[in-house]
Amino acid sequence: MNSRDRSSKPGRNKETPTSRGQTRPAAPDTPELAERRAQAPAAQALIKATRRLLAEGGPEWATDKRIHDTATRPGGRKGFPLGTIRYYFGGRERLLIYVARYEQRDLLDRVRRALLAVKAADELPATLAKLAEDHDHFQVSLGLLTEARQMPELKADQASGWVDWLAKLTEMIRELQGRGIVRADHDPYALALLWSSITVGLAAHRLADPDTALQPALELAQRYAASLP
Repeated sequence: MNSRDRSSKPGRNKETPTSRGQTRPAAPDTPELAERRAQAPAAQALIKATRRLLAEGGPEWATDKRIHDTATRPGGRKGFPLGTIRYYFGGRERLLIYVARYEQRDLLDRVRRALLAVKAADELPATLAKLAEDHDHFQVSLGLLTEARQMPELKADQASGWVDWLAKLTEMIRELQGRGIVRADHDPYALALLWSSITVGLAAHRLADPDTALQPALELAQRYAASLP
């Protein structure tokens, strides 16, 4: 954000007129203000539209204009004025950070529910194999990693997010060990890294070549996972 958009007094979140006569808040000066703005209905619509476009075609498809044009307003109408991303997030990089956080929360919820539903060790292989079929999630994740190569703040947030993902998955595996579904003598962090690597790798091959036959690899992954408990 340009320096003219920022308040001259530190610690305040002064609003600044735009060239169109609207008011645009200056860059949030606290994480709490940034989070509050990102929770606004319009901001959430932009996050969801960006996520959907990344899933459909990657970063090249998720242009700022297409995000503005396809986001659904509260009430159902499509489209926001150009500049709405800047209004709520300050720019594309901060928007992508919130997309990454939204994606991780959604993934953790799905995986946690799936693993809690496992009642016996022989159900675990199919549950693990199914994670590799979540192509939209991996398209979004790989797109964010691609964008992060040119965006240092997003890169740092992605690194932190992947560390947190492994920590949360490790906690889920400990819960499975507590229920006797996974052997207690296995290192839960090592299992988390292994399971994550298998699903990410299989999904990446499918994204690179949609004709890749995953079934043989999935069957092998199922047999390998079956040997873990």
